[in-house]
Amino acid sequence: STQSTWGFHKIIFYLQSKRMKSQLILLIALTILGLNQVQGKAFFEQCDPRWANDFLYNKTICQVGCLMSSVSMALADMGSTCGGQSCNPGTLNAWLRTHGGYEINLFVWESVEPLGLHYLGKFYNTEEIADQIQQGRIAIINVNNKSHWVIADEVRGTNFIVRDPNNHSDIYAFEGVSEAGVFSKLSLNNEFLSSNDF
Repeated sequence: STQSTWGFHKIIFYLQSKRMKSQLILLIALTILGLNQVQGKAFFEQCDPRWANDFLYNKTICQVGCLMSSVSMALADMGSTCGGQSCNPGTLNAWLRTHGGYEINLFVWESVEPLGLHYLGKFYNTEEIADQIQQGRIAIINVNNKSHWVIADEVRGTNFIVRDPNNHSDIYAFEGVSEAGVFSKLSLNNEFLSSNDF
């Protein structure tokens, strides 16, 4: 009886390890193909060599550009242009540097209103942040003990599905989020858009 029980446990362990291996292989494949991000959304890495070494003030996008890179994804989703070019971390950073977008290396949230994002303020309660996302607003959430910013696209249970410009994770639990900066979307006439318009 003890031998058969041990055999059963070995089978279960084998099946679990096989499933974990297959999930890992799938995750690696999706990452290589770039399909692990939210489909139909822009995705930029802050350390992409095209802009990694561009300076905000005296630090580079690769060093401290996670917040700005997350905002650039939201603007690219909307089809906004940054200085007459498609928005990405490089073009948005260049625009911000000449339009009051930084205080030293700190992003000025209100500065992107001319590009189509109206800043609504900071939210600290994760249920309220989730509600803002479900209303179609843009939430840039602060994670990793207040050291990193990502754009949150969906709410699933008590988790945020995100696009992470430093590619740490595609999902963050509510308890790992300290705050969010929230934007509403503006039309070209600077009118507020509802979530039904996107």
